[in-house]
Amino acid sequence: LRALILERDVNARWKSFWFANRTGDWNVLGDADHKRSLERAAKEMPEVPAKYRERHEGWYAFLRKFAEDQWQILIEEVRSKDVMGDPGKVLERARRTVLLYGST
Repeated sequence: LRALILERDVNARWKSFWFANRTGDWNVLGDADHKRSLERAAKEMPEVPAKYRERHEGWYAFLRKFAEDQWQILIEEVRSKDVMGDPGKVLERARRTVLLYGST
């Protein structure tokens, strides 16, 4: 078994969460108007709260440990910034992971 773990940067995740709570704009596609509004509001955004960061990091640590220890799943890490930067490259990496470890 294998799994790809896609972890979004905690700062970007907080920015989206804070903005959506503040404005009610939960636009998950990120159209141009949403992005402009988000960038303007980001000037007022507070730092990522320590508790938010701890929970984010704790969740992904738990997920990795549980997948490896309990399910014995091979983990391939993918960062959301890599997906945003070059989705084709990430897709090819995922395909290679499936092919390389397909027999396990």
